[in-house]
This record gives sequence, structure tokens and C-alpha cells, in this order.
Amino acid sequence: MEPPAAGTRLSVIDLNRRVEAIFSKAGLSEMQALALARAITAAERDACPSHGIYRIEGCLRTVKAGKVDPAAEPVLQLDDTAVVRVDAKYGFPALRSNSGFRHSLNEPRPTGSPRWSLTIAPIFLRSGTR
Repeated sequence: MEPPAAGTRLSVIDLNRRVEAIFSKAGLSEMQALALARAITAAERDACPSHGIYRIEGCLRTVKAGKVDPAAEPVLQLDDTAVVRVDAKYGFPALRSNSGFRHSLNEPRPTGSPRWSLTIAPIFLRSGTR
């Protein structure tokens, strides 16, 4: 994939593809690359540049330093309470948040609205993505 010329505008879809390709090339699993690209692209789209493409280099350094597991898959830990616990297994927080959010939307809790407990992941991305 050729880098865009200076001053080139990319669609959100094209930006997302490029960011995902960067993380895939760096060794992240498909799920991690997709979730991280989605979070970074959403931040850029929503005019939050400090959580957008500015973060790519830091993410790559974090992987290179071994501070995250690029193949981690989050594990939902469910019980009879309203808490949806997600263990990120030292992966990036975007995938962990996506997993917990999807579950909380799709699975009604017997005690009412779900609350999250998100653990074991480096924190730096905004968790609210569309």
C-alpha cells in the first residue's frame, strides 16, 4: 500500500484499512488489529487527534517492548451479577472494550443494566467508538 502524498485526504474506510494493515504487519492478530484500527480511526474521525493516528507509533513501540500480547483474546467472566468482567489478557484495550460492549448489548443481565469491570490491559485509548 503506497503512502498518500502530503495533504491527501483519505476516507474513514481507507484510513481504517491503512491503520489495520500497519498493525497486522506489526504482528497483531486480526482481531487486535481490527479493534485497534477502529478505535484510532474513530478518534481521528471525531476530531480527537491525541487518540487518533498520533497513537500508532506508540502502539507499535508498546508491542516491540513486549508490554502487550499482540495475539491476546479477551475472556468474558460472567456470573449472576450485573457486572460484565472482561480480562484483556494483556492485549490492547480496544478489543477488550468491544468484547464487553457487544456482550452487554446482546445478553440481558438478570439484575438489570450491565456494568463493566475491564482488567489487565494498557490504557490509553478512548473506549467509546461507534
